[in-house]
Amino acid sequence: MKKFVIFVFIILIVDGIGGYFIFKKPVSFEPKPPFPEQVGRCGDNICDEIEKANPSACPADCGQLISQQSSISNRDSDFKDTEFIWGTEGQIGEGDGMNGSLDASRLSPLVQETITAINGLGIKYIKFRIAVVNGLPVPSYIDEAVKVFKSNGWSMVPMFTRDPGDADVTVQEMNDYASFIVSFLDTHKSSANIRLIEQQNAPQDFWADTSAKLLQMSNVVYDQVKARHPDVQVGTPGFEYAGVDYSKNATSDPKKDRADSQLEQFLDKANGAKFDFWAFHGYPILQAFPGGSFRPPTTVASGNVYGAIPGILEIRKKLDANGWQDRPMIDTEHVPYPAGTSLSDNEDALDAAYIAQDLVIRRALKAGEKPALAGVMPLKIIARGEDGERVWGSLKSDGSLSKTVKAFGLLLSKLKGYQPDSRMSGRFGDESQVWVEKFRAGDRELYVFFKPFKESAKSPLQLDNELLSYSLTLRETPQSATLTDINGGTKTLVATKIMTLSAQNAPGFLEIVYSK
Repeated sequence: MKKFVIFVFIILIVDGIGGYFIFKKPVSFEPKPPFPEQVGRCGDNICDEIEKANPSACPADCGQLISQQSSISNRDSDFKDTEFIWGTEGQIGEGDGMNGSLDASRLSPLVQETITAINGLGIKYIKFRIAVVNGLPVPSYIDEAVKVFKSNGWSMVPMFTRDPGDADVTVQEMNDYASFIVSFLDTHKSSANIRLIEQQNAPQDFWADTSAKLLQMSNVVYDQVKARHPDVQVGTPGFEYAGVDYSKNATSDPKKDRADSQLEQFLDKANGAKFDFWAFHGYPILQAFPGGSFRPPTTVASGNVYGAIPGILEIRKKLDANGWQDRPMIDTEHVPYPAGTSLSDNEDALDAAYIAQDLVIRRALKAGEKPALAGVMPLKIIARGEDGERVWGSLKSDGSLSKTVKAFGLLLSKLKGYQPDSRMSGRFGDESQVWVEKFRAGDRELYVFFKPFKESAKSPLQLDNELLSYSLTLRETPQSATLTDINGGTKTLVATKIMTLSAQNAPGFLEIVYSK
């Protein structure tokens, strides 16, 4: 998320796996051409590199490749139109494993808990951080990390971050950086099942050059990656603007100025930004006092039009206005709580209610008739601790499952097979209404409902243990009605056309089945 720490040795934090790679010595090499030089001829039953560049010119040699590309094209269409991306972060390098081999015999129990937790969630898209400083070699132990992805059937989502302190990035360095990414994909795309990549972590913090140069480098990476790996979806930098709020009378703030400049650079169609999806880190807004928690998921930012969840719709409007309706948005990183070295039971219960509210709103959010987001990658499935990304860890300090992770898993299981239908009740900025989201799957309906948090200007959020009623009118008397609470407890309700819901901060899940 926020920290970028450089050591003289190599650190790996695999974001389910996420990792930082820091290099001591600069390494320079010429960027690779899109395809190696190759001499061949049509009809020799070999689809050589020249023919691969245009396989339709020689179907006799490249028929299988043409079929594969057709399959890839269909898969990408499905990805953009129907498949919602659920992902997360995690860690496999811990203790001694951080500084050397990722051999299975050196993985600690905490690391094994991370792998078990991710697989328990049933999530396949796992974020993997790669920070490139003063050089571009692939670390020797990355093959071991890729083996973990392959053996668990995960899809790696690399987030590449170039030297955050370089204030004068040359065109040659941009090409070298892009060539490193292409080489990484050449080597690991298949084994790690890489379909998505993200560029430059939180550039308002970790990019020292101009906004124009950030866009230029992003386009260089896009061109080189798409020339060699057209099936890989290339994202923007991981913009981290959503969790910052500014009062309407605020004076100039360097971080805000950088974020605004970078956003406008990419959102101005005349600048020619190239990307397949808009990547952003959807951290909630932090309360503006010492010890404050995040503001509620239903909040409206007061001084940042792109802030909080409603800001997603503002970015979507900008993209659509540019004619970029086919470029989806993916929230590639966020957690529902401020940093901390430990996780109490009360904090865990609060965070569980928060993440369930937050994610159901994001999943159901629509821009017109279409989903506003194509995916969300929340939480950091690592043990809570004192260093690096661990201060945002979603597992308990002993590596066991937290209520927050369990709530995420429950939400995933309940939403499986359902598509967003409509918001029955609830409005951003209004604490007085029960929030009700409706999902549909054939003759089944799912209603997720909760009472919004009460926000105080002087104290952190807390579970208020109050109830708020809502009368839900169904289309007809259902065959069955089942209610599930945030802890997974279920009970069968009397099925009537009008159901009375008692909402609290922790969401409830009402499943309705009609007679066929």
